Amino acid sequence: MTMDDFVREFTNMPLTLIAALRVASEDAAVNGVAIAKDKLGTYQKAYGPFPAWPKLAESTLEDKAAMGYPSPSPLLRTGAMAETITAEVSKLSPAVFKVKLESNSPYAEYHEYGTINMPARPFLGPAGLEAANATSKVLGLSLAIALENKDPQAVRISNRRVVSTLRNRLTRRSKGR
Repeated sequence: MTMDDFVREFTNMPLTLIAALRVASEDAAVNGVAIAKDKLGTYQKAYGPFPAWPKLAESTLEDKAAMGYPSPSPLLRTGAMAETITAEVSKLSPAVFKVKLESNSPYAEYHEYGTINMPARPFLGPAGLEAANATSKVLGLSLAIALENKDPQAVRISNRRVVSTLRNRLTRRSKGR
């Protein structure tokens, strides 16, 4: 390798890393949505700081049965709420990407945080954390592949899991935490 080759590779390295982070963030968004949708309809165990889902109240089970909805199937009646789960990737700075997992269902917030009369059954937070944990295991490998191949799209092939760990770290850093 000549000095010119070295300088050329060194100069392009940040662009390759940024492209790899962008691709990983996009994969994190797709996987986070899928994980969140999979949580609906099945009781969830505690995960990280998120509590296990309590059993549905007897009155809720009776109501679901009377209306012909699947039971017990917590947080699942028609499947409409699952269809509202989305993720958005935004660029906060040249090398900082944020993945936002959300639902615009009018009931999602009540389920996620609970109310005075209903316990929390979080699904978005745990999905983000699961995606983050999966991502942390593959991010280093993905970046190495991108650098070795000098092709950020190689990340998409090697990293079908998620990169939410990066999102959490970068979001905290961007907020000064």
